[in-house]
Amino acid sequence: MALLQTAVSHVNIFAQCRKLGVPLWSCPQFLFVVMGAINIAAVLSVYTIAQKYSSPEFIILIVVSLSIFLFVVSFTIIGAFEQVVMARQREALRHHELLTLKDQFVFVAAHELRSPVSDISFGLSTLLESGAIKKAHDVALLERIRAKNATLAELLNDLLNVAWFRGEEQMYTLVKIPLDTFFKEIADEVSPMAQKQGIKITFPTALSLPSVLAHPRSLKEVLINLITNAVRYSRKDGWVLVEIEQGPREVTIHVKDNGIGIDEANIGKLFTQFYRIRDKDTRNIDGTGLGLFIAKELVRRMRGNIWVKSVKGEGSTFSFSVPLYATS
Repeated sequence: MALLQTAVSHVNIFAQCRKLGVPLWSCPQFLFVVMGAINIAAVLSVYTIAQKYSSPEFIILIVVSLSIFLFVVSFTIIGAFEQVVMARQREALRHHELLTLKDQFVFVAAHELRSPVSDISFGLSTLLESGAIKKAHDVALLERIRAKNATLAELLNDLLNVAWFRGEEQMYTLVKIPLDTFFKEIADEVSPMAQKQGIKITFPTALSLPSVLAHPRSLKEVLINLITNAVRYSRKDGWVLVEIEQGPREVTIHVKDNGIGIDEANIGKLFTQFYRIRDKDTRNIDGTGLGLFIAKELVRRMRGNIWVKSVKGEGSTFSFSVPLYATS
């Protein structure tokens, strides 16, 4: 039934012309039908006239006249195609300008909001750590405000990242990154958050780790995002394990956890913008729904891939690959 409807929609010339947004006599589909009808009529006319009149001069005159007429119709069809192409080009240009304007607005708004959000965070932390607030109810209220403010700061950071990697002027240079020193830097940054939630993070301990060809800021952004997610969605006293797998041309970094896991129905949607899993296990976990989308784009720009394997209730393994730095 669906196939029949699709075929009818393609045969419906008037609907096709409305879709293109051009008048009937400028619509290529309609003019093709007209051209076909004229060709058939021309062949039949020449055949009939040739049988009725034996004068070669008269037949030549008819053929030349029909040829001129067909040439005019063909020229009209070409003109119609040009109108459609130009209309589509104008539409694409306008769409691109609107996207650019939207990205610029998001970047400016996020950048301007980040400063007051940081000031609020600093003020709340100072107030809570000073001990000036005595009542437990007031302390709990300020803690909730600080948590929501942290979520807003994360959202602003994600929006700035989206605007950053969409910028056409952004130079994206891949450089050598030794994983041993890189993992030490990441461990220093994520360990306080993990310890606060009672989660143990383990990094590769090999004496000599390979180097990768990547973008420093992007590689850090991707790995911290995956580790942070693993910590957030882990159970109390859970663990997060970072492993590497070296291939002949690439290095794969795995981030494993024994957390709540993801059901199969949600796995295919994880890397889309603003998508978050909503169920009883995740409703109290804050997030923007942009982190994995950003990670996927950054990995793609580093000429790698990202994927996930998970079992609901047993944990997840997020993996991404980047090129191995070739020594020769």
